[in-house]
Amino acid sequence: MLQIPGATSYIGCIGKDKFGEEMKKNSKIAGVNVMRQHQWGLVLFVLLVVRDQWLPTYQLQIAANCYKSEHLKRPENWALLEKAKYFYIAGFFLTVSPESIQLVAEHAAATYKIFTGNLSAPFICEFFRDAQEKALLYMDYVFGNETEA
Repeated sequence: MLQIPGATSYIGCIGKDKFGEEMKKNSKIAGVNVMRQHQWGLVLFVLLVVRDQWLPTYQLQIAANCYKSEHLKRPENWALLEKAKYFYIAGFFLTVSPESIQLVAEHAAATYKIFTGNLSAPFICEFFRDAQEKALLYMDYVFGNETEA
């Protein structure tokens, strides 16, 4: 959206396969700096928009199931957080790595940066309420639809 290569970063998880390679290629074309945790044998697409096409949310859920906060804590990844001004985290991420969300939320609060997220789906609001409420305390902006709200 900014049309400035490298101005936007993404941290997530993709598969070590031809689909992961395709995502790397498309991310580079789009100018997005992507730091990925790789998993063997998984087909994961975690970037929301690639060439104006939305990716299905079930693929986001699969990706979230593989992400570990240790990846976020790596110096090269944490450096991206320190440089960032705005953070957006999908609610599906609450199902597996609430620790990662809290790390980002606390960093954003401590450094007066904007922290945003979405509710993702009604089941997230229902079954992951405790983790969601912890994250919501830090959010400057929350996105959701009428059913999720």
